Amino acid sequence: MLSELSSQELIALRQRVAEQAAMLTQVEQQLLRSRQIENALNASQQKLSVVLQQAPIATIEWNAALEVVDWNPAAEGLLGYTRQEVMGRHATTLLTPEHSQQAMQTWLHQRESDRARTRTFTKDSRVLTCEWHNTLLVDVQGQVTGMLSLVQACPEPLSLLQQSSDVLSLNGSVTQDQVSKQSAGAIEKTDAIAHISPAFLNDIINATADPLFVKDQQHRYIVLNDPFCQFMGWHRAEVIGLNDHEVFPDAEQADFFRDTDQMVFDSGDDREDEETLTNLHGTTHIFSTKKSCLHDAAGNRFMVGTMRDITALKHAEAALKQAKDELETRVEERTIELQHTVIQLQQEIHDRQEALHERDQAEAKLQHTRKFLESVLKTLPVAVIAKEAKELRYVLWNPAAEAVLGATAKDMMGKNAYDLLALEQAEALIEHDRQVLKSNRIIDIPEASVMTNGEARILHTKKTAVFDEDGKPQYLLAITEDITERKQAEAALRQSEAQLRELAQREELSNRVANQIRSSLDLDTILQTTVHEVRSLLQIDRCSFCWYHAPSDQLASLEFTHESRDAAFPSFLGTYPQDLTKPADRHNPVVESLLSQTLYRVDDVATDPHLKPEAREILDFYGYHSELVLPVPILSGQLGGIHCGHHSAIRPWSDSEIELLQAVASQLAIAINQAELYNQSVTAANTAQQQAQQLEQALQELQQAQAQMVQSEKMSSLGQLVAGVAHEINNPVNFIYGNLTYANEYTQDLLNLLNLYQQHYPTPATHIKTVADAVDIQFVMTDLPRLLTSMKVGADRIQKIVASLRTFSRMDEAEFKAVNLHEGIDSTLMILQSRLKGQQLRSQGREYTRPTIEIVKAYDELPLVECYAGQLNQVFMNILSNAIDALDEGDGQRDAVAMEQNPSTIRIRTEIITDDRVIIAIADNGPGIPEAARQRLFDPFFTTKPVGKGTGMGLSISYQIVTERHGGSLRCVSSPEDGTEFIIEIPLKQQSQ
Repeated sequence: MLSELSSQELIALRQRVAEQAAMLTQVEQQLLRSRQIENALNASQQKLSVVLQQAPIATIEWNAALEVVDWNPAAEGLLGYTRQEVMGRHATTLLTPEHSQQAMQTWLHQRESDRARTRTFTKDSRVLTCEWHNTLLVDVQGQVTGMLSLVQACPEPLSLLQQSSDVLSLNGSVTQDQVSKQSAGAIEKTDAIAHISPAFLNDIINATADPLFVKDQQHRYIVLNDPFCQFMGWHRAEVIGLNDHEVFPDAEQADFFRDTDQMVFDSGDDREDEETLTNLHGTTHIFSTKKSCLHDAAGNRFMVGTMRDITALKHAEAALKQAKDELETRVEERTIELQHTVIQLQQEIHDRQEALHERDQAEAKLQHTRKFLESVLKTLPVAVIAKEAKELRYVLWNPAAEAVLGATAKDMMGKNAYDLLALEQAEALIEHDRQVLKSNRIIDIPEASVMTNGEARILHTKKTAVFDEDGKPQYLLAITEDITERKQAEAALRQSEAQLRELAQREELSNRVANQIRSSLDLDTILQTTVHEVRSLLQIDRCSFCWYHAPSDQLASLEFTHESRDAAFPSFLGTYPQDLTKPADRHNPVVESLLSQTLYRVDDVATDPHLKPEAREILDFYGYHSELVLPVPILSGQLGGIHCGHHSAIRPWSDSEIELLQAVASQLAIAINQAELYNQSVTAANTAQQQAQQLEQALQELQQAQAQMVQSEKMSSLGQLVAGVAHEINNPVNFIYGNLTYANEYTQDLLNLLNLYQQHYPTPATHIKTVADAVDIQFVMTDLPRLLTSMKVGADRIQKIVASLRTFSRMDEAEFKAVNLHEGIDSTLMILQSRLKGQQLRSQGREYTRPTIEIVKAYDELPLVECYAGQLNQVFMNILSNAIDALDEGDGQRDAVAMEQNPSTIRIRTEIITDDRVIIAIADNGPGIPEAARQRLFDPFFTTKPVGKGTGMGLSISYQIVTERHGGSLRCVSSPEDGTEFIIEIPLKQQSQ
């Protein structure tokens, strides 16, 4: 009896039953997988069978003993036997004796596909020459299980053609007289053949179903029957007498035909090939070709070829091979699956044996734990009930069940639902218990119950079936727990969570709107975010923001500016005129709410008793079932509000939602007020900024004018200084240079006189000799002419420097005049000569020696150019000085080897580009100018030099001199690899001074 078993014994018994059920489930799953594999294999076999039965080629399947096991309709049509007549027949009964033994040996010893011609008996005792394509069938172990044969009838040899070689020259276009002339005296005919006319033989050839052709030893076609010409698309008269190279466009294919034909001619043996031919229509077929060499009476050799179209056979072979491969693959997969299944079943059997052993041990322990289980059942705080499975009578009712369910074990034991409940209730309970027994799983049943004392309680019951050793339901076990307090706590918790969630959502939406206000003062962004968040939170069809504009007491308009809506409904954005003299517009819910600054709430448009007919008509027109309008208080006096609507169903508005929207409206009012203040401040700031920009522009123009004046004064002072220095130096230099000629003549006279004294008075007085030795008179006589020559060279150099200074200053010329530009460039280089020489420099804390900068001149033959010479010299000075600075900077980043391999160079090029314009290009190979700096190069006060090294006005003034004063252009081309080049372009003649 179950009542006598302890709780632990029952649990152990249930565990064993569950383990056995799990093992059986695994076995069923393995068997299911095996059946699936078997079904897939059967489907593949059925597919193969359909392919074989519908194949146009005769298909025969043999077992390992070469007995027929399958015979398709094409085989029945070829050999005449029905499938029932040949099933089980041996292959030798279908072949002639002379071919039977050879075929048997070939079939039984082959290991790959085989192809052979044999003679085969038909049902009506005819003998056919057939071509057999045989493929062995093997299992996964490689053992032969049978063979599959594709059979096709071969054309009968044209014995008449082989016996009479004069027919070789027959074709559809040859006359009977021509045939007689070609065959006369060449062959001895038998009496039988003598009665056959050439025309009759020609008809025989053309009546043959297979293509036939004959070639002579020069590989020329001399006979073509109609099937051959029809397939190739040839006209016989056009092809007769031509070889393969003349009729086939593919030279490789023609070579193949010629080579195989020549093999037949050379060996004299028959040759069989599979050849692929493409006719003039582009159709490609596969032919089985047999070629034979025949001789006429004169010893001339001819090649006769017959062809059988085996395209369908080849396609069938391919389909058969694919089906065979699929079948072998499925068989192999199924075998592997079955092997795995066997292994798993063996393991499961072993596991079950161990489980049985463990069960015996558990049964031994069951008796020792029985009392323990009984005590556990008595002390468990939950009700434990058991019913026997047959009549569902109570067999277990623990003390907790008495407390929870209010009935004693004495009252319940041995009874079922029919003894305790009304018939309808009893049948429902018993049916439910039967379902639990069948389901083989634990069923949860939360249910309400009324105790005997009238108190309503909530019970939670779990029911499950307990099975015997045979896997049959033996008991129904139920565990019932009183969960009234838990459910009450859960309900209270859910209510609290809902309240907290609603509060959190309100706070979240309020915070999002507040954050939007803090992060953006753009009113459009704030309003769009607000309507989107409100619609998303309330899950409604539409939320929008609208303004009420009233230019007069009677004419007004509603403007919906921002909207978030379900895509299924149209947009209501836009302006809607309102005529307040009309009741329909005057009682518009939105207008009433905004004018009165009060909440407008409609839960159900159809049933709201307070809704005016005009308002209901408007809401029905726009398809609203529920509507809510909340005005937003704005300090400026504008009227705006949040409008919520639901189209798809009735949507009552809760008080908490209205409180939430009122909080949002307050935040939104703050945002609108801040946005208005911000717009006012932005307007004021823009005005101030415009004034500041005007002042900044005026200051910049003033600074630029001041810098230009300073620069002009500096250049003017420099010119005056240079001119003054040149003038002061020029007078003494001219004096020295003018007297050097006389000094040189006087010196030569004195030296000549001294030579005469030495010649005539070789022995001077002692005092004279002493003085002569003291002054080293011989050295003086030699060095004095050199000294005078050096003085002349120095004076020439000083004169050139003075000329360069005067040229640079142009103080001796008119301001606007035709000048030689080359002189201005050279004078500028002369002034900068000290900077061009090699120097000890310091850059980035490193001292280095910079070699002399090389000057490369490429002067064109320029005419005199009308210009402001002094100002152009100023431009040359600025550009050349910047070039020297750039080269110094670049050399500061290079070592001595790099400076020697690629010395710093300035290239000056002049060129006439048109009849009236000239360019001066000054380029260096320095580090170049970055693109960002190059774009601002001619801006006033822009400089890349350190503080104190430049004013940023040099190139700006140079640009104005070239463009404004001379009507030319100044541009800069620079790249890190090629350095920098400034190109000055000015006209040869100025339009006006």
